[in-house]
Amino acid sequence: MVFWPKEEIVMKVTVGADLLSPVSEASVGPVDKFVVADVLGSTGINKDGVKIAFLGDNFKRVFVPLVEKDIQGTRLTSY
Repeated sequence: MVFWPKEEIVMKVTVGADLLSPVSEASVGPVDKFVVADVLGSTGINKDGVKIAFLGDNFKRVFVPLVEKDIQGTRLTSY
């Protein structure tokens, strides 16, 4: 087993303004009401007929009943 001196293991990381550059942006408009059960489907099939392969019991218990109201629009940026 080889043991390296601690000084040699430390990596230097320089964080600069150009570390991440935006790739794309999308504007998302406001939504009056977002019902998670409509999007994910409480039965595993959503309103568009898309089958969700697996939703865990805890996920279904916590997230499927959620309803959000008056969601503001925003801008999404991917990096």
